[in-house]
Amino acid sequence: MNGEGETATDGGTTVVDRDELDAVVRNAVRGAMLDVAGTLFLLVLALLFLGSGMRGVFVSSSGAGIAFSGALLAFGLLLAGMAFDLVPPFRD
Repeated sequence: MNGEGETATDGGTTVVDRDELDAVVRNAVRGAMLDVAGTLFLLVLALLFLGSGMRGVFVSSSGAGIAFSGALLAFGLLLAGMAFDLVPPFRD
């Protein structure tokens, strides 16, 4: 876009100046970077919980320890699913 008007579907023209375009691109890149950081954070947490759960399953000798480790494994899988958008969001 070079600042000239483009014909819209309703017959009118839309003019987008350079500052508006820069602001839109800047906000889009900022949002994408925050999404990447959030996904990486969720994956690191998921790996932490999965690793702790697996270690607890193999090391623990009591039933309560194995149950707690299973809960850690389940939570780690839930976090990994959230990171890959396999679990629906909890908020509206």
